[in-house]
Amino acid sequence: MKKTVITFLSILALIVSGCGRKMQQSEPTENIDKYVGIYEYIYPYSSDENHYIVLMEDDGKLIGLYYGNSDEFEEVREGYLPGFFVVPMDELEINKDTMRFVLNVVQSDLLTNPISLRITSTQEAFDKGNKSWWNNISPEPKKYVGLISADEGTIFFKEESNWAGDRIFVKKPLESTQPRGIEKILSEDEIIVRTYYGDLNKDNEDDCVIITQKSENNYQLGMTIALKKNENYKVAWTMSGCFEPQKDYEDNGSGFRTGDAFIFLDNGKLIVHYKDAKDSSIWWEYVFRLRNNELELIGFEDYNTNLPHYESRSINFLTSKILLRNEETFNGKKKESWYTLKISIPLNLTDLLNEFHPYSQNFEGLNAMMFCQDSWMGRLEIILPDNFEKNDTF
Repeated sequence: MKKTVITFLSILALIVSGCGRKMQQSEPTENIDKYVGIYEYIYPYSSDENHYIVLMEDDGKLIGLYYGNSDEFEEVREGYLPGFFVVPMDELEINKDTMRFVLNVVQSDLLTNPISLRITSTQEAFDKGNKSWWNNISPEPKKYVGLISADEGTIFFKEESNWAGDRIFVKKPLESTQPRGIEKILSEDEIIVRTYYGDLNKDNEDDCVIITQKSENNYQLGMTIALKKNENYKVAWTMSGCFEPQKDYEDNGSGFRTGDAFIFLDNGKLIVHYKDAKDSSIWWEYVFRLRNNELELIGFEDYNTNLPHYESRSINFLTSKILLRNEETFNGKKKESWYTLKISIPLNLTDLLNEFHPYSQNFEGLNAMMFCQDSWMGRLEIILPDNFEKNDTF
């Protein structure tokens, strides 16, 4: 295994030596081979936001690449996805158990999609179809000091104010960084934008939700659900137009902006969570389950704090129940009311979109469902109890 890793990294080092930004070699380091490898920090909330340090040997000296995102240069991020980058680790130095380096990231290095470890420069990422990140943050050079243990295969960085705790990078075997067999189920013109893993059909296998983009089409993002069985993946559901790319924040002629979608897989459920692009106090989410190779809507929730009072709605389509919550901003008075619903809309996603798509104007997929939300929500009839109060809202 060690020979395979070194061979791969040696080839990567040759590629890196020809990239647009010159790699800075470290001062000679004793026993370089024990440090060479791929180190991964697992971000606790999304595998797409993991960080990687790739250390390579070049002419007897150590060089490195850092794969990270814009959170390194922002104190707070709310309601949007980060920009991603790969840059050389400048001024790289390992002295005993201390590692030091500098990241010189510029705005043009920040890209919309996560960057594969097979890509070694910003220009190569552009050549593979990645796009500039929409948000201008003007990052400044950043210095890092950490503890590296060759014996344990770890690199440790103390927590910073905008981090989710201390960071521990763990050395990974080569095959763990390779694609997990999903590329072969996609068409040749599809680019993988993001992947999410979790058990969707409760067979204790690691199924995959793949967000894709047609190489010749930079507008719509598709979604494919692939179920894993005996180390192989099989497509269970796919839709070519589901989301808008992160960079599309214009109004699309409708005066309505959608914001970014965040996807979670939890206990057999696929959760699509949105925040409003203009107002982060407004969010909503759809909850689906995979049933008979179709996505079935089983839950919906929205929340709005941009009012004189907090207001939320939570719908359970399996039980035909809705929970309305209200909380007065100034006096803290709270009220919760449960009602039964009469549901007269299709609950599988394909039929739901087919029925309401004419109302969605320029949107596709889940964006269409979101845009025509008032239409399909208007078809949900509350069965009012005898003690219903007029100030209850839906």
